[in-house]
Amino acid sequence: MLGLAALAYVLTSVIVAAIRWFHMCRPYDKHPDYYYPGRKHVVWFSLSSLVLIPYIVHPEDPDAWYLVKTFLFPIFFFYITNLMYSYFGGVMQWQKWKKPLTIVAFPVYIPMTAALIFALWPGNQIGEGGLVSTILANHVLFILGVILSLLGVNSLLLVGKWSKSFDEDDFANPTDFPVNFARRMMMFQLFVSLLIWANVLIDKPLFTAGVMAVLSVSEVFFLILALPPQRTQVYEEASQEKAAAAKNPARQSYLQGLSKEKEAEILYAIQAVVIEQQAYLDPHITLQDIATRCGYSRTYIAGLFKSELGGFFTYINVLRLEHAEAYQRNHPQASILEVATESGFSSRQNYYSVKARLTSKTGQ
Repeated sequence: MLGLAALAYVLTSVIVAAIRWFHMCRPYDKHPDYYYPGRKHVVWFSLSSLVLIPYIVHPEDPDAWYLVKTFLFPIFFFYITNLMYSYFGGVMQWQKWKKPLTIVAFPVYIPMTAALIFALWPGNQIGEGGLVSTILANHVLFILGVILSLLGVNSLLLVGKWSKSFDEDDFANPTDFPVNFARRMMMFQLFVSLLIWANVLIDKPLFTAGVMAVLSVSEVFFLILALPPQRTQVYEEASQEKAAAAKNPARQSYLQGLSKEKEAEILYAIQAVVIEQQAYLDPHITLQDIATRCGYSRTYIAGLFKSELGGFFTYINVLRLEHAEAYQRNHPQASILEVATESGFSSRQNYYSVKARLTSKTGQ
C-alpha cells in the first residue's frame, strides 16, 4: 500500500509535468514565459518526484523512508515557495526572490542527493550502525523545513500584499496582476503547508501514504487551475514595460510614454471631476467612471491615483470623510445616517468601517 501510494503520486506528477510542458492555449503558446510564468519550475519539480522510485520498490527500507521524508518536507516546501515567487514575482517583474532561494537551494538539495544515494546504496546508511544517526538526519530536515516554512510565509505575505493593493483600489495595473488566481494559490499553498507539517509531526508511513494520495489529487487540482493563462494583458503591450523596474508598480508603465506636462494635465482632470464636480459623493463611483468622465485611459487614471493621490479607495474616502465633518458642523441636528448618505457613503455601517480603516492607516 505504501509503495502504491508513492507510485500513484509519481505517475500523477509525471503526467502533470508532461501536460504543463506540452499543452498551452493558443495564441498564448507563442510567449510561454510571459503567459505561464513559473511553468518551468512546475515541470522541474514534478519530474523530481522520480527520486521516490527507491521507496516504490522497497517501501520497508529505512533509507528509502528517509528519502520520502526529505522529499516531502524541505524539498516540497522549497517547491511551493519557489512557485509562488517565480509566478507572481514574474508578473510583478520583482526578481529579488532569486538570490535567497538560490542560496537556500544548496543546503536543501545536498540532503536530498545524500538521501537518494543512501537509498540506492546496499545496506542501511541511516540509523544504528549506519553512516548517519537518525537523530542527526531528522534534525537536519527539521531545521531546513523551518527555514523554508518561514520563506513560504514571506511569499504568502508578499503575494497577499500585492493582491490587496490591486483589489482595494480597483487598480487596473499594466502588469495585470491576477488577484483571484493569487488568492487561490495562497489557499493552495497554505493547505499543502499544513498537510506537510502534519505529516512531519505524525511521522508514520501509513499517514504519509494518505498524504501522498491527497497531494496527487491536489496536483490535478493545481493543473486545472493553472492551465488557462491568468494574464490577460497583450504581450506586445507588456513587453514595452520590461525596462521599468518594479520599485513603484503604479508608475512603471505609463511613464514610458507620458510627459510631465501630460501627467499634470491628467491629474488636473481627475481633481476637476472628483472634487469640483463632487464625483466622490456618488456612493457607487468606480475608477472606470472617473476615467470615462476625464476622457483618459483607465490605465493612466489608475496609475496616477496610485502613485500621486494615495490610491483610488483612499483618495475618494478621505474626501467623503472631510465632507462628512463639514456637513456635521453645518447640520448639527443631522443623524449619522444622514451625514453618511449625504457624504457619499452607502450606509452608516460603511461610514464607520471606512472611518476606522483610514484612521488606523494614518495613525490618527
